[in-house]
Amino acid sequence: MVFLRRDGPTHCFPFWEYGGCWSSTTRAGPNGPCTPTGKSGPFRVANRALRGDAKMERTLFFVKPDGMARELAGECYSRIERKGLRPVACKLTVVSLRHAMKHYAEHKGKPFFDGLVTHVTSGPVMAFVFEGPDAISTIRALLGSAHNPHVGTIRGDFAKSVALNVAHASDSLEAAAREIPLFFKKGEIIEWERDGDQKVFE
Repeated sequence: MVFLRRDGPTHCFPFWEYGGCWSSTTRAGPNGPCTPTGKSGPFRVANRALRGDAKMERTLFFVKPDGMARELAGECYSRIERKGLRPVACKLTVVSLRHAMKHYAEHKGKPFFDGLVTHVTSGPVMAFVFEGPDAISTIRALLGSAHNPHVGTIRGDFAKSVALNVAHASDSLEAAAREIPLFFKKGEIIEWERDGDQKVFE
């Protein structure tokens, strides 16, 4: 992906506004470059100095086919980014049947399992890895519950039903550790820092 700076040093464009693919040579924007930090890794935090007492976490988030069909990927991304979390991986992909069954393995045997698998394989998804302090609980709060979500959350504002609920987010560190490698290879996760991260992550 290409991260392009906008409106000051702490805001970066999502890649779909300009297109292209992230690499060490494509990281400049209209106001200057964002700063990658070298080696990638699925659960490593880029800025060690920002850890302190905060629980720096990485989590999987993906917009489901119903959210993609309704053009909600940008809305979801913007809400999470405005909360201060940093994207470290992103891809548009189609989930295979085998992949879906692995992802939802904990629900196998439940009445809704087949519906979950059928829906997530019915069209493209936009998958992200976000990182930041308490990233898992922060994104879960932004997403909202699958059942009776509050207005103001992503699901509360946009979900059509329990099944058509726009997006998925890891619900625990264990889930994130299992789910992220299903969507991203080690080399697809980028370590980078924004100029304003010191303030954002305080």
